[in-house]
Amino acid sequence: MKTSTKTIEHYNVGTNDIALPASTSKRFFARILDMFMAVFAGKVMLSIFYGVSTPKITESSVLNGFEQFVPQAFSATWIIGMILVILGILTIFFILPMMSKKRFGQTLGKKALNITPLYLSSENKYASYLKRELPIMGIYMIPVVLTLFIGNDPTFVYSQYTKFLSEVGVNNSLRPNNAYDFYMNHWTDASKVGGASISSGAASVAYTKEVLRTVFVIIVFIIWISIIFNPKKQGIHDKFAKVAIIDLFTMKNKTEYFETINSEESEDTPITEVESQGPPVEIKTTKIEKDPIIKPKGHYETQKPSKEYDTSEENNKE
Repeated sequence: MKTSTKTIEHYNVGTNDIALPASTSKRFFARILDMFMAVFAGKVMLSIFYGVSTPKITESSVLNGFEQFVPQAFSATWIIGMILVILGILTIFFILPMMSKKRFGQTLGKKALNITPLYLSSENKYASYLKRELPIMGIYMIPVVLTLFIGNDPTFVYSQYTKFLSEVGVNNSLRPNNAYDFYMNHWTDASKVGGASISSGAASVAYTKEVLRTVFVIIVFIIWISIIFNPKKQGIHDKFAKVAIIDLFTMKNKTEYFETINSEESEDTPITEVESQGPPVEIKTTKIEKDPIIKPKGHYETQKPSKEYDTSEENNKE
């Protein structure tokens, strides 16, 4: 006798429908789209500022020192660019998603890929959304805001400085070991950087910005790893906020969905319905007669219908 089971992780949406977790790839591309839309306008302005205000570093242009390659702080173009970056992040990741009445918390990137958050607790949805997004985007925004105190991007200046040293051909012993060494020990000393010095306070801000940027990259990496290896596709931040990201393309009536799956599968491999909010429960069955019809049994918790999720057939076609 053959005995086998197949489990399907899913989430209840309303009283009668289910949806599968959004795939890691969909979530990744949705986040990329959001980040692009959030910073695009500001980055274009800043690129124009840096392109216009800083000459190209060549062998013949380095004679007047490094100072000429450091953009002048607080120009109109730079200020507009920084404001656009900050407003873009706030608009894409907080204002628009939290204003959505039908699918609260759905960013433009998630909307494009037809995925959306599903809130698994009775906690206020605004609190859940902020718990999920604020720690990550806060770490991203703090370095951006910190650059306002300096007047230009320290990362860009360090990149310019390494190019400058290459053209000058200075002794390796005079080079900064890394960006942190540059901010704290070189940029504050005008004699080391051709007159383009900065105050120790501003250097500390630049150092902090670089540290936070590194922390942000590490946290994002850990979050994506946690999503990849979680069968429910919940990251650390999702679990913390008790939120799941579901794929609206997979939303179907629960009974019809499992009947369809069972009819397509061999009777030797019945489908076990597993509620993703709880631990998986496998139901083993044995084929004892010809062409048995096997249906999953068990107790499943059902979420209360949410006003943000219109599960009618007409609206799900959107």
